[in-house]
Amino acid sequence: MAEIFCRSEDRGRVITLKPFFSATLTNTTPVFLGGYDTQYARDGITEGLRTQSLKGLIRYWMRVYLASTGYTLENIVSKVNELLGGKTGNNIHASKIKINCNDNINTKFHTLEAEAKKDSNKKWKQKTEIVLKVDNKINDYYKKIPRISLISLAAKNNKRVKLTFADRNELKSTIVLSERITLEYNDKILVIGSLITGLLLSGLGNMSRRGFGCFDIMVEEDYSKESFKDIVNKIFDRIDVDERISLIKKVIKTTRDIIDNNYNLRDSRDMPRIHALHPDHCKILYVYYKNVYKENILERICTLQLFTVRSLRSKRLGEDCITNKKLAWFMGLPRSQSDTGYFPVDKNIKRRASAMFISVHKDFALVSFFKSKDWPNRIEWKGNSEPPFEPDIEDAFNTTIDSFKRYMNSNGYVVKDVDIQ
Repeated sequence: MAEIFCRSEDRGRVITLKPFFSATLTNTTPVFLGGYDTQYARDGITEGLRTQSLKGLIRYWMRVYLASTGYTLENIVSKVNELLGGKTGNNIHASKIKINCNDNINTKFHTLEAEAKKDSNKKWKQKTEIVLKVDNKINDYYKKIPRISLISLAAKNNKRVKLTFADRNELKSTIVLSERITLEYNDKILVIGSLITGLLLSGLGNMSRRGFGCFDIMVEEDYSKESFKDIVNKIFDRIDVDERISLIKKVIKTTRDIIDNNYNLRDSRDMPRIHALHPDHCKILYVYYKNVYKENILERICTLQLFTVRSLRSKRLGEDCITNKKLAWFMGLPRSQSDTGYFPVDKNIKRRASAMFISVHKDFALVSFFKSKDWPNRIEWKGNSEPPFEPDIEDAFNTTIDSFKRYMNSNGYVVKDVDIQ
């Protein structure tokens, strides 16, 4: 891998960056990734892959790895800031790594628009219909996808919703990770492993936890002794399901084992304060269709997301334990419709993201569930006169996973556990 030269941000010095990893990323699902205005394209020019999005992905999943060990939350923040830049107390750290994105120029992009049309034929009732268009053509299939439908609801408030995005295989970029400041070997593995894990289990951009913005990875160069290149490239090749699951587990184990030999795996009785890749506090499921060649990837995203919709989940499952036990808050707060649903009692807590991650790749999907202490202490369910309750995180975690497996099986999918050690 050739050395990269760039001008330092301070004092105008020219410094030599030492690359330690490079890979080509190709999006397998539509990417709603943008800059200051959340748009992927403006004035006919596409945004491409943003380095800050990648660094944010590495930062998040590095925290998840560190939380699986004996690191305290304060230790985690300090360690991540030390490597990726940030302020810890009175200390300001410069990032030790630089990310370069070399996009294959592709000016192609698509527009998704939603607008409200009112039907006033009946005097006593005014009906509002959301019309969704992709590239100026009415598209009812995108409208079926829950997250797209949710975004388009803004059109009901007389807002015109317009998003630009890259369709699958239209965003391709070669990324290079380099040392700005010399890294310890263990830290290189932590950075690489966090990036790969983030791209395996989630995506980039808007709706990246719900199957959009996902990428397949082809490692070009890897200077680590752990040979991520061989492992990762096999994952995205056409291989046996059990072999792929074994390789995914190897990525996670390799990364976690290298963090720090002085720290042991977290005590399983101690639920972490944030998401953690710990066998007792995380469950990863490998999902695939029995005949992958007959399945549309948007159909897969839609089916996975529809699990979060109560009416459709209940129709599939018959007995919906998530609804019956009032556990739907586990898929994100607030969770409401027509002023009913689940809300934090503490009004200072505006939202709490779902503990469920969906990533969709060419031949398979990965769905991850996490249990952690960072939920509001009290939740209220608006819709009846019941008092607020303390969330049972353990029950919600187990019930949601069991319901998800049954739901996907009923839709013709096969679900297998990825048992991390």
